[in-house]
Amino acid sequence: IIFTFIIVILSAILPLKNVRKFKVMELFRINEKTEKIKVPPLKNFVLWLSITNYLRQKEKYKSLIICVFISCLSVSTFVIILNYGLKSLKDFVIMPKYDLKITSEEDYDLKQVAKDLESKQYITYKSCQKEGKIAKENYIKNYKEKEEFQITNLGKNELINRVNKIEKEKKITHLNYKKFKNISVITLENTKLDNIKLTDKIPLGFDELDSTVINLENDIFKSVCETYQNNLILKTNFQGMDEYLDDLIKTKELDMTYINVKKAREITNNIITTIKIILYTVCIMIILIMTSSSVNISIANTSYRKRELSSLKSIGLESHKIIISLTLESLIISIKGWFYALPFIFIINKYIYLSITEVFALKKMILGLDIIIINLVIVFIIITSSIIISYKLDKNSLITNIKK
Repeated sequence: IIFTFIIVILSAILPLKNVRKFKVMELFRINEKTEKIKVPPLKNFVLWLSITNYLRQKEKYKSLIICVFISCLSVSTFVIILNYGLKSLKDFVIMPKYDLKITSEEDYDLKQVAKDLESKQYITYKSCQKEGKIAKENYIKNYKEKEEFQITNLGKNELINRVNKIEKEKKITHLNYKKFKNISVITLENTKLDNIKLTDKIPLGFDELDSTVINLENDIFKSVCETYQNNLILKTNFQGMDEYLDDLIKTKELDMTYINVKKAREITNNIITTIKIILYTVCIMIILIMTSSSVNISIANTSYRKRELSSLKSIGLESHKIIISLTLESLIISIKGWFYALPFIFIINKYIYLSITEVFALKKMILGLDIIIINLVIVFIIITSSIIISYKLDKNSLITNIKK
């Protein structure tokens, strides 16, 4: 809020304050003490005129350059913050692809629950947790003397050869890699498993793989897991899942827990949307303030140059060439203000990146060149439109303007 207030003050008041330094009559060339300006010889008269006019008027154009500088700097800063925030959320939050997970300590018919909840896709399985060992030579990296295994009855005696988790030690890091090169024997407490294959296939609901998952055939699973949990993972558009499950648990007195992932995902998306709306609204406010200041300054400058522009028309210079000349002046102003803002944008970007990497293990800095270029295009369009519109709105005759 404080930063936005400062931007408003600087972009709206400071440029107009600079314009007020010049009295109206001082802006007419005939009363000015002009200095000799060195302009390289150019064959194109319109281009030569644009550069000459900018060099003569550059003191009066400082206010517009300040507007461009502040607009580019502030908009880029907010967009950089938003990009880093979205990047961190995307890379360091594993959002499950299912809607609901139920875990029951009892042999309740979870398939019936899936039907009641009108599921589009679901799986039911039994699971238990075990500690075990795998020989060191089977590891690709991150060898552990004791490994945590999640055992399920989902499969064909396969081990999911994938680690996909968020590690929160020194820095928040997203780990996603293959852990084993082959498997010979897995020792689970007092049980040995032979003929276990490696697989890359990941069943529904196993988006985050913190522990090593082994999917066993049902008979082998029962011999390994004396006690187990029953699980249901499903996708659904059913409304009122919480009410249905709370009533079921209370009525049947079940030892059952559930995670409404769909609701959590909706809350997360709403938070992201709110942050986007706030930051983009601030950016739009800054652009509107910059537009207002640019229009006011451009109208003032163009009004002061009526004599000059009318004189150009009186000697035969077509209106479209005058407009091209004004457009080229706008381009010079836009590029100059944008160019002044560039080093500050990169410094702020670097500072934000270093601040975020103290918490998140980001691999590279986001340059945001697309936003920087879009900034230049936007300010160029605003300034060009302001100058040309103020020129077009002048309805006085050539003689009247020259006499002024």
